[in-house]
Amino acid sequence: PAAGAEATDVEQPGGGPMVSQDFKRQVKVYRKKLNRMYRCTIMPTSRFTRRWDALLVVVLLFVATVTPFEVGFLTTELNALFYTNRAVDVIFVVDIVLNFFIAYRRDVERGSGWVFDNRRIAAHYLKTWFLPDVFASIPYRHIARLASLCNYVLRHGWCERCDVSGGWATSP
Repeated sequence: PAAGAEATDVEQPGGGPMVSQDFKRQVKVYRKKLNRMYRCTIMPTSRFTRRWDALLVVVLLFVATVTPFEVGFLTTELNALFYTNRAVDVIFVVDIVLNFFIAYRRDVERGSGWVFDNRRIAAHYLKTWFLPDVFASIPYRHIARLASLCNYVLRHGWCERCDVSGGWATSP
């Protein structure tokens, strides 16, 4: 070792700067911590996320062009279009699940930074885009069925003894 260097220092190949064993241990600990932090978190700038977003753009273009035509002119049948629509529904549901693991940027007084904590990511997603995503992902046929059920319930009540306002009828 060079004069004045500690016994734990090692010389880099090519005569580069000295790196202590303690520093190497700290780097290993820090890498393990980062791996734990990133294990269940997806960076929005990752290749996977960019490809997933590209798939979503294609799916949204499909929905925007095919669904109006389908609603206006076609009847529901068990054909390729039916199964394609179910695949689109699955993609939207997977997107909702993935959003619980995608890191987000947080602006703070002294700057901004990424949030990697999955609990905070989930809370942020639930407060911001979760409900719009869920409502946009529900197939329109299910919304029509739900509206029909609500209309029936409002007209007839849940049971024969219930009135329209939800209270109990006074006479049987």
